[in-house]
Amino acid sequence: MNVGLIGLGRLSHNYYKGLTDNKNFNLVAVCDKDEEAVGRKIYKDVPFYNSFFDMVHNVHLDYALVATPEFTHYGIVKFLLENNINVIVEKPLEMEKQKREELLALAERNNLVLRVLYHYQYAEEVLQFDKLFDKKKINKIKVLINNAYSSDGLNLDPQFYSLHGCYIDAGINVLSMLEKWLPLEEVELVDRKFISAENVKEPIYAKLDLIVDKVPVEIEIDWRIHSNEKITHMVYEGKPLEINHTKQEIKYDGKVHNFDEMERLTRHYYNFFKLFDGKSNLNEVRKVYQVINKFDSNN
Repeated sequence: MNVGLIGLGRLSHNYYKGLTDNKNFNLVAVCDKDEEAVGRKIYKDVPFYNSFFDMVHNVHLDYALVATPEFTHYGIVKFLLENNINVIVEKPLEMEKQKREELLALAERNNLVLRVLYHYQYAEEVLQFDKLFDKKKINKIKVLINNAYSSDGLNLDPQFYSLHGCYIDAGINVLSMLEKWLPLEEVELVDRKFISAENVKEPIYAKLDLIVDKVPVEIEIDWRIHSNEKITHMVYEGKPLEINHTKQEIKYDGKVHNFDEMERLTRHYYNFFKLFDGKSNLNEVRKVYQVINKFDSNN
């Protein structure tokens, strides 16, 4: 399959190994409006375009991977689908419900793949949990996500303004991961707390206590702490189980299962491309956004 990459920003280097090691994908073009984009060097041997219009009109593409800021997704994804190109797009797809549903409907109508890339689902430790453990035996879940996105603990650092705050950015990651274990059919809010940055009206701390399909779930996201620790604590068959996403390991019943030495995000995307089944995930997208929007601080 011929693939074009749109967006050579700070995430783009994570795609390289997954795209180039997988024989099912043939990376034929890359695109960014900034000719000095940070990802340009790693893709130096791939034909470059500074306009996705030009790329689409000059190169035969089966798929496009869209890795641009969220506010650009609607226009780019719509153009690609209207030109009969299957799309893989970074989350979030589109925050405005009407536009998001328009894109989902367009993909369905044109019989094209529209796949939102929920990379947390492809973490090695998450995939291994699915192999080693029975999700039906999960009694309780607590997810902790820390990112160093606020240098002073009060203001959001400018390079992260486009992420829509910690709840949208990390919350979507967490819910997409939880959707592998719980169907997200019945989600009840017990309590929630948000703390917004002083310089933007976006949360840099979020805590939700939920009952998800009868399982107690706590999600705590903190961008004020100068660490990048990401851990899921479970009660599994009445015993504590820890999934350390930072270390890519699982601790349970006195045993430590360590799975990988590849850089964490690189591994997420490597596994995504390795396991890609050529299908859309439209129902999953609707489920995740339904929960995100239902418990947003603005509601």
